[in-house]
Amino acid sequence: MEQIKSLIEGHNLTTVRVLEEIRKNGYTGGYTILKDTAMIILSFLIFTQ
Repeated sequence: MEQIKSLIEGHNLTTVRVLEEIRKNGYTGGYTILKDTAMIILSFLIFTQ
């Protein structure tokens, strides 16, 4: 989850690009669960600023 947060926050990547990056590190999950997780992370980042 930290890698996903880092890619979204630090590199401003789309969910599709995040998926490509984390698959390089062995992620085998699908797009939908990643998208849902990314929305939670984005919501947290927005509301904690």
